[in-house]
Amino acid sequence: MKAKIYGLLFLAFLCQKVAALEQVKVIVGNDNYQIPSIYLFPNNDIKPKIERSNSIAVGLFLPDFSGYTKGRNQSTVGKYDPNQLSILWTGKGKGTHFNAQKRFNNSLKYGLIEPKGTKLENLVAHNNLYNDGVTYISSSREGDEVIINCNGDVNYICRLRYLNSKREIGVFILFDQRHLSNWSSINDEVIKMIDSWKT
Repeated sequence: MKAKIYGLLFLAFLCQKVAALEQVKVIVGNDNYQIPSIYLFPNNDIKPKIERSNSIAVGLFLPDFSGYTKGRNQSTVGKYDPNQLSILWTGKGKGTHFNAQKRFNNSLKYGLIEPKGTKLENLVAHNNLYNDGVTYISSSREGDEVIINCNGDVNYICRLRYLNSKREIGVFILFDQRHLSNWSSINDEVIKMIDSWKT
């Protein structure tokens, strides 16, 4: 009986490994990627080729930046997982609306209060009007200005946005606020993954 159980567990493990190796050709504008299917959502019934005119979204899980599994296969419904990251990036030349400086300037006009003076992991904090969270400003390790908005009634969620000037793409990362102090490392790893998938 134990041998059968171990055999089934091993088979499930092998199936997960095979799924991780299934590469999906993803075309975003004029950019081509080979992305393991376990990162794409929904992760069932994925076609071998996906075409998007402007952007593509993937899902990752901390701490190892793994993809979806049988137990973690829904991007927006089900039990909340504070270790889930939702990532979106644009095709080359299509991410100007992610420009952090422009977003910040607009926010100063319509929704931000002067800096709190709080610094965290090279972030300068600004209170949002009506106590609706906090907006942080910083720079990525590559020197791009980054804006991070954190708010939420039930789960405090942060939304990181910026225009990656080296790659000319817009980047969006959604994560639980408990990971805010690691935002820079998370961004670095996400960019490495995007680079590794590009063909």
